Amino acid sequence: MEKNNLLMFFAVVALFALSLSARTPLVDSPGHIRMLERLGIRMDSLYWMGDTVRMEDFGYYAIDKEKPALLGKVHGFGELENDEEADMGIYSIAGVKQYQTVMALVLYSVEHGDGSHQELAAYHPRGELVDFINMGYWHDWMGYNMDDDPVSDVEVVTNTFMTLDDEGFALHIVDEVFDIHEREQSPQNRKGRAEKVVYYAYDGMNGFELQGFDYTHDGLYVAQRYAHDDIRNLRYYPLTDTKVFDRLNEIAAQHAVTREEPDDYFDDIDGEIQDIVSNMIWYRPKSFMQWLYRHRDDPNNHLTAIATMCFVSGRCDIGPVLSVLKGKDVAKVRKYVSHLLDGWQENNP
Repeated sequence: MEKNNLLMFFAVVALFALSLSARTPLVDSPGHIRMLERLGIRMDSLYWMGDTVRMEDFGYYAIDKEKPALLGKVHGFGELENDEEADMGIYSIAGVKQYQTVMALVLYSVEHGDGSHQELAAYHPRGELVDFINMGYWHDWMGYNMDDDPVSDVEVVTNTFMTLDDEGFALHIVDEVFDIHEREQSPQNRKGRAEKVVYYAYDGMNGFELQGFDYTHDGLYVAQRYAHDDIRNLRYYPLTDTKVFDRLNEIAAQHAVTREEPDDYFDDIDGEIQDIVSNMIWYRPKSFMQWLYRHRDDPNNHLTAIATMCFVSGRCDIGPVLSVLKGKDVAKVRKYVSHLLDGWQENNP
């Protein structure tokens, strides 16, 4: 009896040690994200994110064949990549982080001709996509007229960084204002600074939860820069938060952007609203189409008219909609969306 108990004791110890070793990184190894290893990606070739991440910290591990497995549920890779006009960008893994044992974070850098934007995705250990955020361009600049002079008076240079802890993360969007004629941009000749912080929490196994925004500024404040921030901020909602469509619909009503026909292509409000709709159709077309279907008879639904404006103006790409409608799980919306597609495709061949 004692011998059997002893054997059972050693078996339990062995199982415990095996379990512990599965969770403990190997000596001299940065860590393990099994779903990336299964795709043939070496862990020591990746940048492991710490408490603060800036663009200069990025590692760039180019991915191509791995994209459908990692981001197929976001972009419909394969369908859209066959469209020569679809600007999918050149994808690299910029950084990774293991959140406890339940979630892996992967930061992507997506190169375009005019720079790169960043995307953040969360995955279950078995590789299923949990959540996704399009974080926009981490480095950008824009000129602004501060008076009636036809030459812009100032330029706003934007740099973004991210801070992370065990509870969540924050995106810090920092704007610095300089005289557009200033040759050297340094803190000494900076005319103003503004910072927007977007706070997120880890929502257990369910992804991200956007908790809010915080603004601070000092020195010269370029009000034009933030005139439509309520619209632009919608891009920061995580993929799992479908209330973003209701929020956009409310904002459209507030700004009275409900015209059946498109206004000037360069109209500020029209442009901002259509850019966000384009972003939503690109990243979450299935959810967007389902929202239109559910609100098809709602007199307060402004998004159908705005989507039409977006396709007529050429800001929206028809590809993601066509890709989604090929899926078997959206049959209930196909009949309703088909007559919309006729008009959209006519203006967006």
